[in-house]
Amino acid sequence: MRVAIHAPLDPRTAGGVQTNAVALVGNLARFSDELGVDILVPDRLGDVWRAAVPASCVVRPWPHSPSWYREGQRRSFLARGRRLYEFVTRAEQSERDSALRSYDVQMLHFPYQLAFDTQLPSIYEPWDLQHVHLPHFFTQDERTWRDQMYGRACRRAALVVTATSATKKDLIDHFGIPARRIAVVRRDSNMAGPAHQRLERQRILARHGLPETFAFFPARTYPHKNHLRLLEALAIIRDRNAVKLPLVCCGRIFDAHWPEIESAIQAHGLQDQVRFLGSVDEDELAALYAEATLLVFPSRYEGLGLPLLEAMQFGLPIVAGRASCIPEVAGDACVLFDPTSPVDIADVLLRVWNDEDLRRTLAIKGSQRRPMFSWPKAAATFLAAYRKIAGLPLSREADALLSAAIES
Repeated sequence: MRVAIHAPLDPRTAGGVQTNAVALVGNLARFSDELGVDILVPDRLGDVWRAAVPASCVVRPWPHSPSWYREGQRRSFLARGRRLYEFVTRAEQSERDSALRSYDVQMLHFPYQLAFDTQLPSIYEPWDLQHVHLPHFFTQDERTWRDQMYGRACRRAALVVTATSATKKDLIDHFGIPARRIAVVRRDSNMAGPAHQRLERQRILARHGLPETFAFFPARTYPHKNHLRLLEALAIIRDRNAVKLPLVCCGRIFDAHWPEIESAIQAHGLQDQVRFLGSVDEDELAALYAEATLLVFPSRYEGLGLPLLEAMQFGLPIVAGRASCIPEVAGDACVLFDPTSPVDIADVLLRVWNDEDLRRTLAIKGSQRRPMFSWPKAAATFLAAYRKIAGLPLSREADALLSAAIES
């Protein structure tokens, strides 16, 4: 059978949805003898995707993808007589479906929030409903657009897939999607292990001028990642406990929120103990995970939380916010705090920082927990879902995998 995967994003860009899409395609390639994969991408990204995926995949230029709603687009939408979410006409849908059928595609997989109308059966992964839980981080138009896009795609899909049970519950509660139409397919990070011996990892850190011990927080500087309260917690630890706890952050800079973070660093006087590295390559990221003292993850909302799984992979103890799916993913490999309380963040962070035995226990529990999250198992579950949706027979093992995902 053939499945088309809608991927109008740059696989070189670090981010959860990009990482997931590349990992999905790479892991489906293990079934190339029974599954053909077409990847629908903008023409400008065709060569980039061909370099990122196995040769068995067919990368096809796709000019029909919708775009994210951005603030300021209301006027252009209204000028064209369109709603915020621009539903396609029947003629446009027919054109798209005809193109897909010419590729012998039997179904579509939308691996993140952007989707388009189609008569072909589809799988849709909305990832998270952050705009419902943290509405103040979005404008009214953005919230409207997301509700329209997510709700329509969920209702039209043959199967909705999430990475965690917390997101499944959100979809049931907010959109009224029946539980039997939502599968939880847990998956891992697709990151390789340490690429270098410790001496080389230390050289990598030295090039950045980093200390030998530090708390690590990899995340783009979106408001919901909660850098501001973490910075306040560091100031509390310094002023109350006379401990200057070093923090190293990496991830792309979100320009709209970055001035607030810079101002907080200045206001709290944290210039000498906080470093923001921006985007780093995978070797540098692996070195940071391998050499850090602990992962601190104060995010207020996640659809999966890949840094939690990466920390488990590298034997890194975790302290994290008690929010959305984070307790579900981290389990007993983590000490949780209230992410809205800088004092609680400070208390938990300092306790784990000072307790080597606790950090060792958390690392061991993380290594024991990580097998719950598996890309080979996730890919096999997706293949079972494709066959089920396409009306093809399933083996007993495949049927059990899909049933377990739906019942999660």
